[in-house]
Parts: sequence; structure tokens; C-alpha cells
Amino acid sequence: MTESFLFHESQLIEVGLNNAQPEEVPPPAFVPPCISIDVSHLFTTDQIFPTRDDLINWVHGIAIENGYVVLITKSDSGGNGSRKAYVMLGCEKHGKYVPYRDPDLVEGTRTQKTECPFRLKGRPMKNGIDRDWRLKVMEGTHNHEPARSLLGHNFVGRLNSEEKEQVEKMSKSWVPPRKMLLTLKENNPLNLTTISQIYGACKRLRKSLRGSLSL
Repeated sequence: MTESFLFHESQLIEVGLNNAQPEEVPPPAFVPPCISIDVSHLFTTDQIFPTRDDLINWVHGIAIENGYVVLITKSDSGGNGSRKAYVMLGCEKHGKYVPYRDPDLVEGTRTQKTECPFRLKGRPMKNGIDRDWRLKVMEGTHNHEPARSLLGHNFVGRLNSEEKEQVEKMSKSWVPPRKMLLTLKENNPLNLTTISQIYGACKRLRKSLRGSLSL
């Protein structure tokens, strides 16, 4: 064997380094968009709400009309009067995205969180009593644009208690799901329920009616 085919140790190391696979570069950290949309005036009110649910429903209605979805982020019923009752509401895009442990399971996905600072706080005027609630704007700005349409959004399309009763009655009368949806929208033109949510409600109803028979 001639010397032309011999490699010194330093040459072997150099060849190994050149053939090494490049290290994976982690994706850049999410940077919230530089947008500030002030909607404080929409939620600034002196209105007194009879109950906590009335306050929450009012906030949901105003938010949806303007292309936003507001959720309960924290709340306390007040216990036996030892604590102050309150409910904190924030944008659905509040908080930070927590990535999955296995990145392969979510390849190609992206977070919907924008660390939106929007916050509202509701409290009863009398501590420990679920009546006469008032609303206070803690932070009235969103850091993202409103949605052009909320149709298909699971939260805004969910059925309320009255609509669930209507679906249950129609399901027992063998009304087709599409006619159920048409009836709901005729009763409430602002209804954003989708046909898939109607099918889901019917499925849960059938499962509850079967009860122990499904075991």
C-alpha cells in the first residue's frame, strides 16, 4: 500500500468533522405582534348586573359582536365569606404557548397565543352575595386584530341551556340535524352553531339516554 492511501490521525478527524450532520437549530421564540387596539370604551359601564352569569354573558356578547372571544381566566366564589368573590376575564389569546414535549406530534403547527394583555374583572357589590355585580376594565387593549368571522369557533358556537333543551326535544322527535340547526338560527339570527356541533350534541344525548345499556 502506497503512502497516497494513508491518512494521518489529524486527517481522519478532519474528515469526520466535515461529514458530521449539522445541528438542528431551534425555532425562534414567539414575538408578540406590535399591535394595540383599545376597546376599553366597549366594556366601560356603570351597569349593575343581577348575577355573575349576567355579567359574563354581557361581556361575551359585546366581545363577539366586535370579533373577539373573552374567556374566564380566574375566579373565586368567595367560599363562606372568608374571601372576596370575583371573576377575571381575558382574551382567548392571553398567556404563553407551552410546546409539547414531543415536537414530532405537532410538526407544522403554530400557537394561537399572542400574550394578549386584555383583562376585565367583575366583583359583587356585597361580598359573598351573588348579586349586584359590577365590571371594571383592568386592561382594555388587544395586541391582535379582531377575527373577520367567528363562525366555526367552538366556544362561540356552543349551545346554551335553552338551545340544548330545544335540540333534545327535536332529537326525540327524530328531527334531522340540519333542520335542528335551521330552527336554532331562525330563533336566534346571531347563532353561530355549526352542523358538527349539532351532531356532537345529538351523539352525547343518545349516549346519556342509553345509560347502563352501553356497558
